[in-house]
Amino acid sequence: MNRRDFLSLRAGPRGQTLELSCERLYMRCLDARVGVEPDGGEEYQHGEPPAVIDRRTPADLIQELERDLARANVLRVVDRQWMANDDLGRHVDALVSSFRARGGRVEFA
Repeated sequence: MNRRDFLSLRAGPRGQTLELSCERLYMRCLDARVGVEPDGGEEYQHGEPPAVIDRRTPADLIQELERDLARANVLRVVDRQWMANDDLGRHVDALVSSFRARGGRVEFA
């Protein structure tokens, strides 16, 4: 899956515009949480070690969003309702506030 499935950064007449699909970000974060064992998964089941899957964590996705926001002038947020009442929503809200404080413009679609 392309890492830009939930982010789209392109140049336009107003500068760099980053389009963020909150639905896609939410689903990607859910996928990243699947299979993560809270105790670290140290115990072997049925005599075999747990599968090692190289996947990005929700924190990795937020860091990627933060890096892309640093290059953007305009943030277009799509489907914001997917971030309601969730820890992920608080992280995104903090990034949006920081983006606005730097002089970025936010549009909600």
